[in-house]
Amino acid sequence: NKMTMALGKSYADLQYRVKMEELIADISTGFINLPTHEAEEGINLTLRSIVEFTGVDRSYVPLISVDSNKIDYIYEWCAKGIKSIKEDIQGLSIEHYPWWMEKLKKFETVYIPKTTNLPDSGGTGKEIILKQEIKSLVIVPLAYSEKLIGFLGFDSVKVEKTWTDQDITLFKMIGEILVNFLKRKHTEELIKLHVQRLTALHAIDRTIVSNLDLKIILNAFLEQLTTQIGIDAADILLLNQSTQELQYFILHGFRTDAILNCTKDNYAYKALKESRIIYVSDLSGTEINPHCAKLFKEESFTSYYGIPLISKGHVKGVLEVFHRSQLKHDREWLSFLESIGAVAAIAIDNASLFDSMQRSNKELMIAYDTTIEGWSRALDLRDKETEGHSQRVTEMTLKLARIIGVNENDLIHIKWGALLHDIG
Repeated sequence: NKMTMALGKSYADLQYRVKMEELIADISTGFINLPTHEAEEGINLTLRSIVEFTGVDRSYVPLISVDSNKIDYIYEWCAKGIKSIKEDIQGLSIEHYPWWMEKLKKFETVYIPKTTNLPDSGGTGKEIILKQEIKSLVIVPLAYSEKLIGFLGFDSVKVEKTWTDQDITLFKMIGEILVNFLKRKHTEELIKLHVQRLTALHAIDRTIVSNLDLKIILNAFLEQLTTQIGIDAADILLLNQSTQELQYFILHGFRTDAILNCTKDNYAYKALKESRIIYVSDLSGTEINPHCAKLFKEESFTSYYGIPLISKGHVKGVLEVFHRSQLKHDREWLSFLESIGAVAAIAIDNASLFDSMQRSNKELMIAYDTTIEGWSRALDLRDKETEGHSQRVTEMTLKLARIIGVNENDLIHIKWGALLHDIG
């Protein structure tokens, strides 16, 4: 009997092993062929397969935000009659789970067969788990590049459950498959993001090269930012070098004109004075002048970036970027903003230089014209008989030139020739 039971157990274990390998093969193949934009459907289907295969009540994948160490997003599948925990843990800080987060950060699997035996050092996480009536759980770390990005969790709610080593092995293997897929998804998103940013920069560069009108250049600049990069609203303020005041020059994406009243004691001046990017993650709790507070409320803005536009060591103005929803921004995003700011500053500097050259050229032309007319009058003063002769000849010459169709741009040279014709 003992031998029969042992053989029966071995056969059952073998069957379980074979089915487990088939499940892993199916899941692995599914993720290889799964487009990354179908991640939600693919991961949820995988979690469902695990729930049905192992008999757990709930399976989930919380992902950890890179910048804030909070649970950023959750994939989840629950058995029939089991309540979702998405709302309970979404946005929750991982500091609520000190005991097992310490283990997960070491890439160790956490197995708790009886949650009531959790140590008090479990923090508020223990209270959350007991409140959710979880009786047993397993948590597998998800990590790549030596960094914890989330975890794969399994809950038993109806009964206390003992998982075998085979179960734990299965969970770990599923975790590795998920990590590889999430890594591919992240890489594709980065590539897409880089392409978008390069496309925007190329379009901006092309506009700068093909236009000399600063308003056209900066308008195209903000249009690229709001459409290609996903910014809700943006504006550019130029610095008046005489008064050292910022003045709104271009606006894009605003629903009202309230921004025009937010001209003093605002974040743009802070970016100007400190010559650095100013980031405000939550505009609702900021202390700023009433006009700006009204702007943030009316426009439903939640976060802000102020980027000083610096060229050749001098601040030319400030680029302001507004979001109506909380977005994930990393160091690459800040680096991109700095690049964008540098391009805008160069455009402003080039346009200012061109305007200055045009003014200088115009002044030079006026001075040249005045000098030649002065020589002509000097000739008339020397010879009273020919007084006014040069002016009359010039007027007649210009009339004749227009009649025979001489280009307007060439008339100035004809004018000078007529004025000078007797000086030699």
